[in-house]
Amino acid sequence: MRLPGPSLVSQSLAFFFAIALSAQFAAAAGPPRQSEPASTLPVRELTEHSLPPSDAAEGRIKLDVVVTIKVDSPWEYRKPVPGLQSKDFTLLDNNQPAKILSFSAFDPTAAKPDPPVEVILVIDTVSRKSKDVLDDVQHGVEKFLRQNGGHLAQPVSIYRVSNAGLSVTPQPSTDGNALATEISQKGGLRKITLDQGDLSLQNSSFQNQLIHPQTALSALGSIVLIERRKPGRKLLVWVGYGGPGEEDYDRGLALGSRQSARFDWITEFSTRIREARIALFGVTFWQSPDRRFPYESFLVGVKSATQANPGNLAFEVLATQSGGLVLEKPDNDLTRLIDTCVQDAGAFYTISFDPPRTNAVDEYHDLKVEVSKPGLVARASTGYYDQPVYYDQPYVAAERVTVAQLEQALSNAHGRSDAETARQLSTMELTERMSSTRLSSWKARMPGTKSWSALAAVADASVFLGLPPAEIPTSAAPDLNAQRLMQSRTIDYLLKTIPKLPDFFATRTTAHYREPPVREGQTWKRRLAIGRCI
Repeated sequence: MRLPGPSLVSQSLAFFFAIALSAQFAAAAGPPRQSEPASTLPVRELTEHSLPPSDAAEGRIKLDVVVTIKVDSPWEYRKPVPGLQSKDFTLLDNNQPAKILSFSAFDPTAAKPDPPVEVILVIDTVSRKSKDVLDDVQHGVEKFLRQNGGHLAQPVSIYRVSNAGLSVTPQPSTDGNALATEISQKGGLRKITLDQGDLSLQNSSFQNQLIHPQTALSALGSIVLIERRKPGRKLLVWVGYGGPGEEDYDRGLALGSRQSARFDWITEFSTRIREARIALFGVTFWQSPDRRFPYESFLVGVKSATQANPGNLAFEVLATQSGGLVLEKPDNDLTRLIDTCVQDAGAFYTISFDPPRTNAVDEYHDLKVEVSKPGLVARASTGYYDQPVYYDQPYVAAERVTVAQLEQALSNAHGRSDAETARQLSTMELTERMSSTRLSSWKARMPGTKSWSALAAVADASVFLGLPPAEIPTSAAPDLNAQRLMQSRTIDYLLKTIPKLPDFFATRTTAHYREPPVREGQTWKRRLAIGRCI
């Protein structure tokens, strides 16, 4: 961040030091007031930019559920079943019943969602060598758009993914004829460029792959981030030959050759797709059943980086985990396949719940929605990654300790892991100032960087507190004339010297964050990914 101009800095610092010195030397000064942590404002700014406007911002997890007649084949489709009530549903979080906080039922006639379900068609032309295949895809999409005289039941957006980047129709529309004309004309789609003011696009594990995708999978990540800014449910239908996961798997997933990088992408896709309320569908031209990727073995949620595999990012896996499907038919009737996917916009149900509190980052939770009526099965997101601050719980006050008590606790914690020590320090708050000398003496004794950062954060928060009694000099305080002279020289220095200094920049890194107390009648809910930006 850029600091204010010299004149403003000098005036502010002069006033601050004058007040500080007066308070320091006042005989009857009471205990200093504690202020809200300095990191609060930037965190709120980040949260407001990063969350969708109306869905994830309210703090609960929303699940869009489609109920169908049970079928044996995952490639087979059945129409959604309407008319169910909240009592017909059970939500299991890690096989434990979870309380459903809200329930809504939608159908095409009685209760339509607001905003309406948006259909997103993605035309995939990345690294496709056959012009016949591209022509078939284009023709199938145009035929779908021009059905029923071009009157579409749902608003439709169209993306084209190519080696040159991403392009999209100007806005969702129910005018199928106009959309068909736009995608048939050269330059009919708008080229997407990275919005430098959009934190959700810049601060993401997808950021190095945005807009100019190396793979179809990274293009999918870009589309998800863009659509995540819109409220409401969305059906994303990927149209092409194969799916995003096929190329990436064959290449060994060059975008994340390390397991930790793959895990970042897995957690990123899971979270962003769910927050965007997107169900993924794939319609493909398979030449033979032998080309099918054996995705079933990768459907189990990934709990750690050691379990991350390129197959966990195959499109079939992402689609199934999002509550969608990958469909194919022997006749390769692309229009009929798209029609089938869009039927999911008819009858569906939306439920919400609060995730349990956790102290772990990216803690995977398995989700399952069960329907009590026999012969029916529910499709919805199959899991989510819980975070330490994704909760609505009463504020837990920090343990207030002296510098000596803190040092004793650190001595007793000898042998604990870096993460355990950092977690213990995050629950502490000093009642007196820790000097820089004492802080530096602990640096070499901390078990790792996390615990050292946590200790530094605790010490920084105590900077305006009084020193421990043993560290306060016994010499007499300056008399009134000496105090006035010190103040005068301080103000004179700031006013004459600071304006002559050059402009400079500073970078702030948040090492510690704690939510403020909940006021009566309010809740405090924020979504913040610990350990990585969002």
